[in-house]
Amino acid sequence: MSSELRVDRIVPVDGVASDSGANRYGGGIIQILQHTDSNQYTTSSTSYQQGPQTPTFTLKKSTSKVRVIANYMIYADARSSGYLTCRCALYRGSVASGTRITQGSQPIMYESGGGVEYYRAFCTLSFLDAPGGNTTYSLAFLKNNSDGSNPYILGTQMQTVITLEEYSA
Repeated sequence: MSSELRVDRIVPVDGVASDSGANRYGGGIIQILQHTDSNQYTTSSTSYQQGPQTPTFTLKKSTSKVRVIANYMIYADARSSGYLTCRCALYRGSVASGTRITQGSQPIMYESGGGVEYYRAFCTLSFLDAPGGNTTYSLAFLKNNSDGSNPYILGTQMQTVITLEEYSA
């Protein structure tokens, strides 16, 4: 008895890159790291402050791209000011010495107000990065308006989850 194997193509372990243009990227997933953080972070600053940070992500290949996905909860007690304005961004490295990778002045902005005492928002940031080597990633946040309530990243009620996916070139 004999077997027959038919394939229309064979994909290498590193994946098949189709187009490395700005809007598309081909290749297979090499590894995934999921980092959870149950800490609570708060700020009264109108400059980006350090939030949850991943451990060092060791790439298998320095030419790989990394998809960074952060899921988290923003919170404010607005009983004293009545509203919340908060911006969040992703950084390669720490906020103090790293590079902001999400583009624009407001990668994600949460703004609310008007008669509610507590605000909660479930947020997601995602970015495809080309770090060129091993790195950490950080979630940063700031108080967008000095008159508003201080924002919190609540890892205590909903864990912050940052997922890193390495894609082959």
